[in-house]
Amino acid sequence: RVHDLLVDASNQLMFVELNGIAIDREYLRTLSEEYLRRINDIREDIQQLVGWEINPNSLLQVKKQLLAYRVRVDSTAVDTITSLIEKVDGNDKYIDLLEFCQLLLKHRREAKLYGTYLKGTTKRLYRGRVYPTFMLHGTTTGRLACRNPNLQNVPRESSIRKLYVPAKDGYVFVQVDYSQAELRNLSFLAKDQYFRNIFNRGDRDLFDELTPVLYPAARRNQLSSAQWKELRIRIKAYVYGLSYGRTEFSIADEYNIPVSEARAGMRAFFEVIPEIVAFRDKVCQHVLNGNYLETPFGRRRRFGLITDQNKKEIMNEALAFLPQSTSSDMCLRATTWAR
Repeated sequence: RVHDLLVDASNQLMFVELNGIAIDREYLRTLSEEYLRRINDIREDIQQLVGWEINPNSLLQVKKQLLAYRVRVDSTAVDTITSLIEKVDGNDKYIDLLEFCQLLLKHRREAKLYGTYLKGTTKRLYRGRVYPTFMLHGTTTGRLACRNPNLQNVPRESSIRKLYVPAKDGYVFVQVDYSQAELRNLSFLAKDQYFRNIFNRGDRDLFDELTPVLYPAARRNQLSSAQWKELRIRIKAYVYGLSYGRTEFSIADEYNIPVSEARAGMRAFFEVIPEIVAFRDKVCQHVLNGNYLETPFGRRRRFGLITDQNKKEIMNEALAFLPQSTSSDMCLRATTWAR
């Protein structure tokens, strides 16, 4: 059953790869120049702040500067820097350290966007198009993956998305998707009540209802449409992070909010979905007992030796496997039916 599904999907995706997707080349050049200017400006701001020509991409140089602020860290990863920001935020004694960390994260984000979606696209451009590769076995969670470039993970910034254009005049992009597929699958698998009641009604907005749960002080009639929309976007980070064990640190970093705020939101969220919380614990224990996981489509995920070093990563993979693989295979089956 699994084999036949994957063969059908492979035959269909072959045509997507061969056709590729068109790129607005003039816009690509303009946006690349803009991002390079922005990255250079941030770098100059960092150097002006610290007083020497530091390379924000250098692990050793960043550690050296943190030592100058009397901070010793083993890592300069995003979670570490975000946690550091949370500790010193609001303390005037550490205002330079706070600004340094904030600029460092800003530089990393802009540099990543440039390297992945602008420089990377330029390198792979051929006759005005890029030709991505889709991988049926490209992830440990069992979902479809894409690379060179990864068109399944284009950031929500409209400036990046505008790179991709219809190939001919009169053509348009059409988006078709299952609404909240992973969450619906997770709700089904966990026998959850909270989400299921909302989904079964059909006229209730999940994120509007969750916003006052995670942000009790938020009142829609007191916020502008832009402010309410921003809160909804944050709520989605909590909801969709259920499938892969997302932490409060990564949410705080992405949305530039205090870790304490993200942690409080996570706690409030888990209180209304006890069945899903219990299901997540059950899945983790099932894997720790040496068992494999199996989806309704018949895909199985086995796990090797679990140690203190890889336990967190494997638990995240286990939590992601069932809802992500099931949702992906639903989309793959729909794609083969649509031929």
